[in-house]
Amino acid sequence: MNKILDAINILVVDDSPQYRNEIVTILKELGIPNIIEAENGKQAINKIKFLQDIGDKFDLIFSDINMPEMDGLSLLLSIRNEPFTSKCPVILFSTESEKNIILSALGIGITDYLIKPFDKLLAKEKIKKTLLKLNLV
Repeated sequence: MNKILDAINILVVDDSPQYRNEIVTILKELGIPNIIEAENGKQAINKIKFLQDIGDKFDLIFSDINMPEMDGLSLLLSIRNEPFTSKCPVILFSTESEKNIILSALGIGITDYLIKPFDKLLAKEKIKKTLLKLNLV
């Protein structure tokens, strides 16, 4: 077991249980046990605040773009505007038709993005690359 991976917290935000499950499965295959899920940006903000209140944080956040309640770009802006989370890496998911939104998100400060439906090998490589950049593996 990797003690570093055991200590990190990852948040996966998507209104689709199927896509949340796909990312969770990939993360677990990479040896990451601490994964929290949210169905939309509002739930994600609540989970971020809860961890903050107990003195912890998310080390990486995955988020869909199109969700009810609060979309991924609004969530990203909220994360970037809070000092406690402003540096937290964020990987957004999008469909091929949302490339223009990804360009906007790059300007706001996403770490990377994944195209839906996921290519599992490519998703694993992007996640590994992000974890390596963050010295988490």
